[in-house]
Amino acid sequence: MRRGAERPLVGRYPHDKGIEPLENEAVPFIINTCRENPGMTLLAIGPLTNVALALHLAPDIKKTTDFVIMGGMIGSAQPEWNILCDPEAAATVLEQTNPHLIGLDITEQCRLDKEQADSLVRGDTPQMAILQEEMGRFFNEFDFLPVLHDPLALACLLREDLVTFEPRMISVETKGQHTRGTTVWNRHTKDSNIRYGTKVKAREATEFICKRVRGEN
Repeated sequence: MRRGAERPLVGRYPHDKGIEPLENEAVPFIINTCRENPGMTLLAIGPLTNVALALHLAPDIKKTTDFVIMGGMIGSAQPEWNILCDPEAAATVLEQTNPHLIGLDITEQCRLDKEQADSLVRGDTPQMAILQEEMGRFFNEFDFLPVLHDPLALACLLREDLVTFEPRMISVETKGQHTRGTTVWNRHTKDSNIRYGTKVKAREATEFICKRVRGEN
């Protein structure tokens, strides 16, 4: 675990009390890891501030690194959380890396049902105890079962057949009063800058993720 950026590229988060941020450990770790492992895949499942900073300081890494990002949504004008947290960073990363982008359009199809949720928390291992506690906390707070947003992004790396990607020209809105942080698909061009996840084998993907969490092959 490396400490990352505590503020977005522009402005501050609402909970920011103005205290000087601690040293960013994540950015040099990203840069060094990418440089030492040409051909690697960087999977981003949160706000993209650290990745954008790494690209600014070491633009060479985008030539030898594949980027897979969980974020965005083009089927609605609602901004997705990972993009909304730092739209400027997201715009930078999407513009520079030609990533695979897994958005809510398909992740929201991968929802645990009650039977799957119950099967995930069976067992007496320390790992299962943590999962039982977190699943209970999540359900008590939100009153619905988890949606497998981030796990799907990882699963598509382990099983390439689970998600269908298509080329899209997608940009991040950074200025709109009501639309800041939304991902916008330009349907009027054949050019593309992103490979966007458009279809998912939802049931198969969900079952695959559950099996891997339980330690099954």
